[in-house]
Amino acid sequence: MENKDILTQRFTITHRDENIPCRMDSLQETRDDAALILMLNLSADETLDNEYYRQPALPFLQAGHSAVSYDLPCHGSRISAKYGRGIEGFARMFRDGIDVFGQIVSESRALLDAAISMGAARDGRIAVCGCSRGGYAALRVLAADNRVTGAAAICPVTDWAYFPFFDYCRGEERLAGARLENYIPQIAGRAVHIVIGGHDAVVGTESCLRFYLGLSDENENRGYGRELASIVVTEDAGHTMSLAQRRRCGEFLLGVLENAI
Repeated sequence: MENKDILTQRFTITHRDENIPCRMDSLQETRDDAALILMLNLSADETLDNEYYRQPALPFLQAGHSAVSYDLPCHGSRISAKYGRGIEGFARMFRDGIDVFGQIVSESRALLDAAISMGAARDGRIAVCGCSRGGYAALRVLAADNRVTGAAAICPVTDWAYFPFFDYCRGEERLAGARLENYIPQIAGRAVHIVIGGHDAVVGTESCLRFYLGLSDENENRGYGRELASIVVTEDAGHTMSLAQRRRCGEFLLGVLENAI
């Protein structure tokens, strides 16, 4: 699929008095049974233009659906002199008492409100996907918003204590409270697919496996079945993942939404 075939819409959402840049990609003609994938990675343009980050969106676009993203805090247009950029920026916001992770959830939900109002999707026809910090965000959004049917997480952060930027609050209850395992009860009952390299020291393969096993146990205990959550552990080196596995995350989510009709 060539970029010339894609219609890009740029718009903003206003959240807590901040105008946040957003982007939605779709084909010129979308389907009546519109579905949407929310892509959370870096900035909207990096997420939907970069060959690696955009892979999960491609199955949705090729099927006539839409993909939407926005500039996360400390990324793209939101890099600031006060907090800087990237995960280090997250840590500085957290130091200042800002729940940056909760902020991403509320901003993502506001973006979904806008996308639904634009006719890009409806409740139950929405999936979310992200890589690394975006994988964490995707699972947090799934936990918080019942309109989202499933999530895929590529090499996801499950515990921010793995990052030296958070050394200043390591062991504090508020950092422990941000671990993904705390959100397992809210995630259980919906489809989750995780892919991670077998030796990812950046986010911790072992931490990711613990989260997956905890979610599988919760699904089984509540009668949903362990197969509702899946994980693929690959031979990819370090904190990397192949294009093929990234694309399969989108294919998985598209299948989840198609089966939910």
